[in-house]
Amino acid sequence: MKHVIINLAGAAVLMLAICSTARAAMEVCLRERVFLSSSVVRLADVAEIVATEDERGRLAALPLMPAPAFGTQRFLQKRELADLLAAQGVDLQEVRFGGAAQVEITAQRDGWKRTESASAPAAATNRHAAILAGEAGGSAMKALDTPRAEELRAELSRVIVDYLKTKGNEPASWRISCDVAERHLRLMDAAISPPLCQGGSPPWTGRQRFVVGFNTPEGAVQVPVYAEVTVASTPVVVAVQPIRRGDVITAAQLELRSVDYLPKATERRAAVDSTEKLIGMEACQAIQAGQVVFSDQVQAPVLVKRGEVITISSHAGGIRVRTTARAREEGARGDLIQVESLETRERFDVRVVGPREAAVYAEARPDKAELADAIEMARRPLGTK
Repeated sequence: MKHVIINLAGAAVLMLAICSTARAAMEVCLRERVFLSSSVVRLADVAEIVATEDERGRLAALPLMPAPAFGTQRFLQKRELADLLAAQGVDLQEVRFGGAAQVEITAQRDGWKRTESASAPAAATNRHAAILAGEAGGSAMKALDTPRAEELRAELSRVIVDYLKTKGNEPASWRISCDVAERHLRLMDAAISPPLCQGGSPPWTGRQRFVVGFNTPEGAVQVPVYAEVTVASTPVVVAVQPIRRGDVITAAQLELRSVDYLPKATERRAAVDSTEKLIGMEACQAIQAGQVVFSDQVQAPVLVKRGEVITISSHAGGIRVRTTARAREEGARGDLIQVESLETRERFDVRVVGPREAAVYAEARPDKAELADAIEMARRPLGTK
């Protein structure tokens, strides 16, 4: 009797195991990262499915959610996937979940092919590791000729530049020197999705390590790319002689040179890119030889100084009258300054037109007192009658 009870218990355990295996007849293995160009994310896009042919086809086509917008990522966790499948009427007791804890879904540009991996059963070996080692891919892993290798390196440089621009750094031009293994270039040559860049660290120049990801016919791949990042040379004006404060700048003091890095330009301060813009300007601060000249270091030269006796010209009715006055302000060409009459002490505004010269313009008077009126106008405050 005792042996009968033991045999019955063993049979029950065996039946439970068989039932459990039968009920978990399908396996869904979540990928780590995928690239999509379609507008809808389906189960086949994010997971490998192991099931019968009919069940695999049915599950592969199940829509899960809208795809993220281009240039953005969406993370789908295993628990969320289970909830989405349950909402589609899938019996979760028949499904065993494996693979990554979550999948990163990245939207890609239109025109690239989607990864066709909806129905391939899970491989016994790590295909991603095999691809990175250059052991898989058949024709995709053939040797590259030199022109094609250089073309791929240039494409990597463009991908890195686009990535750096998203970090808020937009100098005139980046210079990227990529160091990437040939086997990784062969993988990129077989890519069926656009490469996306990650990694690096502020200040984003110097030796940087990036990770570039894309899809291949064998699956998703991420390859390390080491790059030397610099800012391309920019031609700017450099002082070749010391320039003192107050000096009027000459062509002999300047030279156009290329430099590798410049501070970001602002509304008030920017490197001057032409010697013609500086010749005849006045230095408002000292500039040492070898220094880049910035726009806030120069100003239009002061032609009239405070306290100087200057010549005032007045034009009226085709007659020009000259008198003198004392400047109460300093000014460059075109500046409006206040002066004081030497005779009456009246103050009026004039515009600087040259060294110790200013002008005031009066309306013409068609009468015989034109000359006297013009002289009087030059002595009155501007705008009075």
